[in-house]
Amino acid sequence: MPYSQKFENIKNKLEQNVAKLFHDLGFNFVGANYTLKSGKENIGEIDLLFTYDKFLFLIEVTSDNYGKSEKKITFFQNGLKMTMLSPLEKNMT
Repeated sequence: MPYSQKFENIKNKLEQNVAKLFHDLGFNFVGANYTLKSGKENIGEIDLLFTYDKFLFLIEVTSDNYGKSEKKITFFQNGLKMTMLSPLEKNMT
């Protein structure tokens, strides 16, 4: 599928470029801008999701060198629960 169709729903140009890079490296595109929920509450968003072999890659794209990145690293270390990703299982098989 051409880039223009595969990544057309990704509005952020930087995220599109990163998605194209991972695609060119052989990763399988799963989705973009995936909302993480805890119950009914939206608690975050993952910019890009790719698989490679049996691994799922959660990709956060930012051009910020420190501020937002530090907050996101803390979230991934402390706040992400695998149950938040369970709706993705159907897209990964």
